[in-house]
Amino acid sequence: MTAYDDTMANDLLRKLPSVDRILNSSHSQALQESAGKSLFLLCLREELDKLRERIRKGETLPVDEKSILENVRERVEREKSP
Repeated sequence: MTAYDDTMANDLLRKLPSVDRILNSSHSQALQESAGKSLFLLCLREELDKLRERIRKGETLPVDEKSILENVRERVEREKSP
């Protein structure tokens, strides 16, 4: 990665919302209730870890709360399916 890429990656990493911010967000409440807090938290942490890893590898990804919650919702559905 170039210095420019490193700067872009660092900017994206700084823009990632924290676990606490998403947990306390009104946008996540329905998903937390339907998934259960433990499963929601597990999927959220996995999603944020995956995003951090991919950003560090140079990918440019959406880091807004809405996109993250959609990916968490998909993870929850996969975990709940037999």
